[in-house]
Amino acid sequence: MSRHSKHSNDRMFFTAKERADAGYSKTRKEVMGTDCFLPFGFCGLSLKAPKDPVATPDGNIFDREAILECLLQQKLEIQAQQKKFDEQERKKEQRLKALDQEDELRQLEEFTRAEQGLLSQDLRHKRALEQAESKGSDGGPEKKLRKGELLKVDKSELRAKSFWTKEFTPTAAPTEIKKV
Repeated sequence: MSRHSKHSNDRMFFTAKERADAGYSKTRKEVMGTDCFLPFGFCGLSLKAPKDPVATPDGNIFDREAILECLLQQKLEIQAQQKKFDEQERKKEQRLKALDQEDELRQLEEFTRAEQGLLSQDLRHKRALEQAESKGSDGGPEKKLRKGELLKVDKSELRAKSFWTKEFTPTAAPTEIKKV
């Protein structure tokens, strides 16, 4: 016996004989059995003998009652999906209206600021408006630190805007429902 015959089974795949020896070489009929096949003349939907049989041009046999139940169920599913789609579209329109209103309000505020700036030629009024806007956004004027003085930071405000807080954690947007 040669040295190479010892490693004859050392392959990345099994041969047909090796599969047969291991008991894995069954035919499809043996693997599936008769339970997987519908008896002749039975309904494909209810899996029972049809009371009022209807045959398709392809030769499939169905029970008329099973067909009507299936069609009714599909119709109800389509109506439910249509309601969800309509609700989604209504919410979209509400969001768009809210954005339009915000945009109009912002434009109106910009217009009034521009009007006030054009009417008063005195620079003191413009500076007062700018300072009022800067105080409103920061909450007050910034305090300059002296040498050796440490900056005190309000950590509760930082924690409130943290990524890990529930209110600021990004979430996945719901998927859009397509029209049926």
